[in-house]
Amino acid sequence: MHTRTPHRMAVLSRMLAAPELRLRGMVFVAGGPEASLYVQAEGVRLAAMGSYEHHFFESDGHHAFWDLPNIIAFSRR
Repeated sequence: MHTRTPHRMAVLSRMLAAPELRLRGMVFVAGGPEASLYVQAEGVRLAAMGSYEHHFFESDGHHAFWDLPNIIAFSRR
């Protein structure tokens, strides 16, 4: 899950706990303009990046990936 809209963690947690999402668990990894999500699978490509961060990057005009030191990848077994 990725959102450009800043939410307090309590609010975001309640949104993600909605029964219709059927989530079993989640791990919080990052936020702000450096947060990125890139998925390419079964003909679908999704590229999303974070934006506003208080006292650091106070703009929602960010639309480019930052250089990232960490990558989590998955492959089909």
